[in-house]
Amino acid sequence: MRVAICGCAGIGKTALAAALSSRLDAQLIDENYAPLFIAGGLSGAPEALADRFEQVLRRKQPADRSTVVADRCGADLFNLWLAHQLHRLADRTAAFAAACHEQTRRFDLLVFPPWDELKLVPHDAADSRVRVQNRWIQLRNHAAILGLATLWRGPDRVLELPRGLGTPAQRARWLERELQRRGLLPETAP
Repeated sequence: MRVAICGCAGIGKTALAAALSSRLDAQLIDENYAPLFIAGGLSGAPEALADRFEQVLRRKQPADRSTVVADRCGADLFNLWLAHQLHRLADRTAAFAAACHEQTRRFDLLVFPPWDELKLVPHDAADSRVRVQNRWIQLRNHAAILGLATLWRGPDRVLELPRGLGTPAQRARWLERELQRRGLLPETAP
């Protein structure tokens, strides 16, 4: 069973991925976006930025382990590629889209926390990123990622979490039951 937690910045993806991977004793594939934010962040020469995007995608490949939880997937990464105008690199965009599509298809389920349930956090103390605080930009990003995920994986493999689940642990418990209900995880003994 392979699950990716997807969506816009600041909605609790990383916390949910960590809680779910711990709960299921699964391999956790980190976001691994750090190469995008080095030496000037998401600016600079388009070719160099495209190289960094490709490096991130290579680091996000699920292992052959049977249970994997990923913080983001190829649909998230391709949305960021487009948001930074890399579509101007037509040949590289076609190849990158194909690679992101293939990586996205390796997941059994793409899970989206609600986009507006948590307050957006301005930055992560562990790195130098500054998240966009405009909720409407985040809504656009969330909708674009959700659209790519649905196109690339199909609506039956995309799940939007219900509102009001609260903490990452509560979300992980709910999601574990949903994975069992869908036959992606065996039922556990009470």
